[in-house]
Amino acid sequence: MNDTKGVKDAFVVKIIPPKGYSVYRLRFTRRHVVGVAAVLVVAMLAAVGVHTWQLKVAENDVRAL
Repeated sequence: MNDTKGVKDAFVVKIIPPKGYSVYRLRFTRRHVVGVAAVLVVAMLAAVGVHTWQLKVAENDVRAL
């Protein structure tokens, strides 16, 4: 594949194992990076929300004793 369109908008990670002759190339576009970042932010916010809810439930349980 010799496509030069969008080369500047891509990130390339090359993995070269210490033994062997294979080079693995992973290519990510900006859209991939932004998508993964957005999913991570949503997951972190959800985890913080669940943790906060659990703390409030535990506090209410302690107050009820």
